[in-house]
Amino acid sequence: MKRKTVFCALMITILTLAGCSGEVAEGNDAGFETVNETQTEQESGADAEAQDSSDAEASDNTVTDTEADGESASVEKSEDSDTSAAEASQETADSSKSSDSKETVTGSDVDPTKDFMADYSADIKKDVDAAIAGASSVQDELDAVSKVADKYRKFASKAVGQADMNMASNWSLTVWDSELNSLWDRISKSADAKGKDDLLAKQRTWNSMKDSVIIADIGPREESGTIYPLLYNGCMENLTYNRCIVLANELAKINGDSFKMPERGIYGTYVDDQGTGEIYSTLVITQGMEGDNVAKIALYREKDLEGSFTDKGNGELEFTDNASGVKGIIKLNGWDGATFEVTQGDEIVATGEKHTFGIIF
Repeated sequence: MKRKTVFCALMITILTLAGCSGEVAEGNDAGFETVNETQTEQESGADAEAQDSSDAEASDNTVTDTEADGESASVEKSEDSDTSAAEASQETADSSKSSDSKETVTGSDVDPTKDFMADYSADIKKDVDAAIAGASSVQDELDAVSKVADKYRKFASKAVGQADMNMASNWSLTVWDSELNSLWDRISKSADAKGKDDLLAKQRTWNSMKDSVIIADIGPREESGTIYPLLYNGCMENLTYNRCIVLANELAKINGDSFKMPERGIYGTYVDDQGTGEIYSTLVITQGMEGDNVAKIALYREKDLEGSFTDKGNGELEFTDNASGVKGIIKLNGWDGATFEVTQGDEIVATGEKHTFGIIF
C-alpha cells in the first residue's frame, strides 16, 4: 500500500512537470510568433518605404515639368506677398550693394552630377544671389546670371539616362526662375503705384498663359512620352529667360540705369489676346526635329496653319502653309511682338488679312 502511494505521488509529480513544460513551450512559441509578426510588419514597412522611394524617383522623373511649373509660378506668390523669403534675401543683397563695405555673397560649390536625383534648388539660388550681389548694374547682373545658367547646363550635359537628363534639365530653368522672382521683388518695392499695377497685370497674364503657350510650342505630354519633361523644361527656360529680359529692362528704367536688351532671334512665341488676358491666337516660330524652319499659326475662329518659312532678312519671314497653300509674311518686331499678313488666302483665310501678336514669350 505504501509502495502504491509513493508510486502515485511520483506519477502526479511527473505529470505536473510535463504540464509546466508544455505551458512554457506554448509560451515560447507564442513569443516567437509575435516576434515573427513584428519582423513581418517591419519588413513590410521597409518594402513600402522602398516602394515609396521608387515611386518618388519615378515621380521625380515624370513630374519634373510639374515641379518646374510650380517654381515658375512662384513669382505669382511674390507678387502678392511683401514678406517672402526671397524679398528678405534680396533686401540683404540690395543693402550690401549700397553699403560702402560691400558684403561678399558666396556661391555654391556643389557638384550635382554626383546625384542627379537630389534637389539643388537651394544651391542654385545661392549661386544666383551671389551673382546679383556682385553685379554693379542690371545689365551686369543679367550677364552674371547667364554664366550661372551656363554652369548648370554644363553639369546637365553629363547626364546619360533619360531620368537623369529630365532632372538635370530643370537646373538652368531654376536659375532663371530664381532671377525672375528676384527681379519682380525689386520692381514691386521700387515702382510707383501705377507702374506696379500695370506690370502686375502683365505678369499675371504671363503666368496664366505660359502653360498654354508651351503646349502650342511642343504639344501635349502624351505626344512626347518620357522625354516630355526635358522638352518642357527647355521651353519653360526660354520663356522665363525672355521674361527676365523684359523685367530687367523695367527695373533698369526704375533705377535710372541704362540697359540694352539683347537682339531677339527669329525663334519664339507670340500671342494675341484681343485685350482680354486670354489667348486668342498664337504664332510659334521654331525649328523642326531635323533643323528645318517651322511656323505654327493658330488664328482664332479661323484655322490653324503650319508650314515652312524662308528668312528674307530685316525680320521678314516668307511663310507657306503645308496643307492649304496659304501664304503670308511674318514680320518680327523684336521685343514689341510680330504680325502675320496673308498674301495668298483660301476659302477661310482671306488675302490681305493682317494679324497682330503683341504679347511676346
